[in-house]
Formats: sequence, structure tokens, C-alpha cells
Amino acid sequence: MQRNAGLVLIEDSDADLLAVLTELGLPAPLAAMPAADLAPQLDRLRVQLAALRDHPHGRPDAGASTVVGRFHFPLRPTIYFAFLATVKAMGAVMALMANPTAGGITAAIVILDTAEKAQQLISRLDEVELRAIEALSTAVSARQPDDPLAGTASLAEIEAVLARRGGVAAGLAQTLHLMAEERRGVRRFTFDGGTRYELIA
Repeated sequence: MQRNAGLVLIEDSDADLLAVLTELGLPAPLAAMPAADLAPQLDRLRVQLAALRDHPHGRPDAGASTVVGRFHFPLRPTIYFAFLATVKAMGAVMALMANPTAGGITAAIVILDTAEKAQQLISRLDEVELRAIEALSTAVSARQPDDPLAGTASLAEIEAVLARRGGVAAGLAQTLHLMAEERRGVRRFTFDGGTRYELIA
């Protein structure tokens, strides 16, 4: 797996697919297993990466074709990092990462089930919504599982994620509001007098 020329380049190889699974939260003992033992999970991941590759906002520019070469899954960073962040912010994977020694092969199944939901969600989003969902997911992931506000984030917390990256938060509140109204990956609710957001699949 390589990151260059504005792309995340993933080969259709056991090594690269295992690297993606590890970034999604696969516990280290499972990542060290023979790839053959995880073959069904790797096949599922191939399908998900192919769908992300074919996202209208995931296609590389024509000028980037020379660096794609042997890579079967060239993804724009916006798509890939939204995928990673969304998977890791969902409750089942957050619980798994809090107890990485539990679950055995079931842990890989949990991650792939969650990744499938994340991929289906991301496939419905435009560029602005992708940045919003990635920032929300990152803000959610910053909270510890035992935090009373775990699984949620305020607008200020989401804006802070974008600000740390030099991003612009203009229109973020409206984007999140519309996504919540249309149930496009976001739920908006009031807690203790303030507005908070959480991911839904």
C-alpha cells in the first residue's frame, strides 16, 4: 500500500489487504495469522474497496493514471480516510478496539460487517458530506468508550477536527443538519441543552 500523488494505492494482495484490515482495527494477533485463514474476510474487503474505488468522487484524475499501474484500488484520500474513520467510530468496532484480545476470528467478521455498512453509507455521499462524515467520525473516535458522551460529538468538536487540518468549516452545521434530516449517516439530537451528532448506518 502506498500514498502518493494524492492517492491511496492498494494492491489486490494479501499483504495490502491485511494492512487495510489492520488500519480498520484488526487486532495484531489476527493480522499475524496466515492470510488463508482470513480468506473470506479478505474477499469481502475486496468487494468493499472496489465499490469505494468506483465512487464518483473516488476516481483518480486522468493525470494520476501513470502512478496507478498495478494497483487495483486507487482511492482518493477523502474516500479512504472517511472509510477508516467511519468504521472505527461505529460502536461495535470501538468496543472491539477497547478489548483487542477478545473475539478471535469473530473480531474480523465484526470489522467487515461494520466496514460494509460504512462503504454503503460513503457510496451515497457527495464530496462535502464525505468531509463532514470523516470529521464527525474522527471527533467521535477521540472519546473513550466509558465517556458519558461516547459515540457523539458537538459541532465545535467536529469543527476543531477540520481546523487542525487547515480545513474550512463553512456550512458544516447546515450540511450535518441536512444529513440528519435525510438520515444520511448522521443523527442530530439535543443533550443537556446542546446539539450533538452521532453516526448511524
